[in-house]
Amino acid sequence: MSFKDIRLQDKAVEFLKRSIETERLPHSLLFFGPEAVGKKLAALNLAKTLNCEMKKPLDCCDSCLSCSKINNLNHPDVTWIEPEGSGNKIKIEKIRAMKEAIALKPLEGRVKFFIIERAHLLADEAANSMLKTLEEPPKDSIIILITDDINRIFPTLRSRCQWVLFSASRPADIRRFLIDKYNLPQKDANFLSHFSGGRIGRAIAMRDEGSLQWKNEVLDRFSKEAIIFDEDPFFFKNKREKILNMMDVIASWYRDLFILKNEGDTSLLVNADRMEDLIAKADSLSLEETREILNETLKARYYVERNVNPKLVLSNLAGRMR
Repeated sequence: MSFKDIRLQDKAVEFLKRSIETERLPHSLLFFGPEAVGKKLAALNLAKTLNCEMKKPLDCCDSCLSCSKINNLNHPDVTWIEPEGSGNKIKIEKIRAMKEAIALKPLEGRVKFFIIERAHLLADEAANSMLKTLEEPPKDSIIILITDDINRIFPTLRSRCQWVLFSASRPADIRRFLIDKYNLPQKDANFLSHFSGGRIGRAIAMRDEGSLQWKNEVLDRFSKEAIIFDEDPFFFKNKREKILNMMDVIASWYRDLFILKNEGDTSLLVNADRMEDLIAKADSLSLEETREILNETLKARYYVERNVNPKLVLSNLAGRMR
């Protein structure tokens, strides 16, 4: 992939390309924005562009040996740093190794890259250790901090970097991209565009995971009157993140019902592929009941996110819906 393949992030890509063209690309960058919107892909392509053997203007060839090595994450001049080990922190040993490497000349390319993923998880001593390096990196090196939580980045780190915002996209833009790029049916693209939360990378991943079928299985199982959650492994055999996704599906269902009860814009419905079921369910609930269940669903998700026992939360939620 190259810069032209980074979709729906025109402002960020244009800034990077313009900075390359004018030879004013900052050597300390902070890529921030929601997960799965193109930050890592932009960092990857920036490294390829500045080290591409074909030396194409403002983009990479994506096929030379250098580009291939960077794509495969095994180029000696492109270092990826991420949290690991106990505490899920980026420890000072990683930053010390970076500081040693940054003082050396590139081994194969023209520019060395040090890309720090989830930079908000830098340990305090690691963050403090890299302040001077961020302020005065060598001319043949670029440091990129990537985060989806800029408020957790130390102010002293933020102030030493050029910020590059990667925004969530409008559902309509994601829907159009999915239809044009993958020839998805309208109902599938509609669900993915809304449910991905404006994150195009998430929408693409969900498409590959067969998420529409999975979404409907969640709704079918949850709507069974006799379901006993602590006896159904479907809801609890996955990690907490998957359970949270299930909660998002359930919330989307009651959000759709609320739109229908208010005679709102049906183009906003996430579960438009189940319109008949939505209409039937909407007829069985009052507006106030729908509002209460939606609020209870969102509250339940909040509890699961904060490590309350999912079985207990979902069982209580089901009891309130009957």
